[in-house]
Amino acid sequence: MSYAPEPTGIGPYSAELVEALAAKGHVVRVLAAFPFYPEWHSRIPPRTFLYRTEERDGASVTRCRVYVPRTPTPGRRLAHELSWTLAAGAWLPSLAVWADVWLIVTPSFGSAVLGAFLARGLRARVHLHVQDVVPDVAVESGQLGSGFVLRTAEQVARWTYRSFRSVSVLSESMAARLHRHMGRRAQAEFIAPNWVRRASDVEGGLPEALRGRPYALYAGSFGRKQDLAVLTEAATLLTARAGPAIVVLGEGPGREVIQRAGGGIVWLGLVDEATYRTVLEHALAGIVALAPGVGDPGDQPGRRAGAHRPRAALLPDAVGSGAAGPSLLPLDVRRPRRLRRRPGRRL
Repeated sequence: MSYAPEPTGIGPYSAELVEALAAKGHVVRVLAAFPFYPEWHSRIPPRTFLYRTEERDGASVTRCRVYVPRTPTPGRRLAHELSWTLAAGAWLPSLAVWADVWLIVTPSFGSAVLGAFLARGLRARVHLHVQDVVPDVAVESGQLGSGFVLRTAEQVARWTYRSFRSVSVLSESMAARLHRHMGRRAQAEFIAPNWVRRASDVEGGLPEALRGRPYALYAGSFGRKQDLAVLTEAATLLTARAGPAIVVLGEGPGREVIQRAGGGIVWLGLVDEATYRTVLEHALAGIVALAPGVGDPGDQPGRRAGAHRPRAALLPDAVGSGAAGPSLLPLDVRRPRRLRRRPGRRL
């Protein structure tokens, strides 16, 4: 669903993968939604009804109009997924005649369901690339509740994931989570972590609010997986101790939490690539924040910093840290005395 020019999330990785395939001589067609992330506001060109096809970086990209809620509550998020599944599904018959291989990227989970129909119904060659195990996130963040809805979701997830014989995931721990739904390993399975994205050739200036000011950086999603309140609590703690500020880059439904924060947080919103690189290079540390019980130790370093409490994991700058990489520095803002370095935890 997500694709360039979305600046964050899965879209940039999918776009760079397509560009690499096209550069190697493959003919690639992309089915995606109109850009909407991370603001959750669809950017649809004028005089567009349902679909529009464009050429982008060596690939043909067909955009589908889908329902995009401004505030993605569980019910609206489900409607969003269903609208994507229906809009994209309308293109499957024509593309099935043309395609030799399908590469399905999830989330969204609707994409995985469509891929399952291709694999089971048409015996198509389909590879599933898992950026997140959506059913687990929905359960851990409380979106599915319990009872009938939860059991139905688990059955759909089991049927969907078992449809694929070729799968890639971001980490070993994510593979283990996927195996719980599949009941087995895929015939072809490998680890494909997200890469360090291409650096911009243009140098950006440090924003005025950050000049001469030490800060730690949060540059991530504003979704239900993240506990953004932990950033405001950490900022209060650091301000009381004359510590660094917390800078937040990003946009999304959780923006109200950041907007209500005090002077210890500097929210820059979305910035261009050059400014992002400059802000990142000058940061003392990076922050990962997760809601209680959400995420996986192997996929989110913050999850290692306290099993079922909101936490911020500080990831010291890799520069000068040696070949082994930076170690994790867990920070539980509700229990500041538990701040400690854990030997052997490496990125």
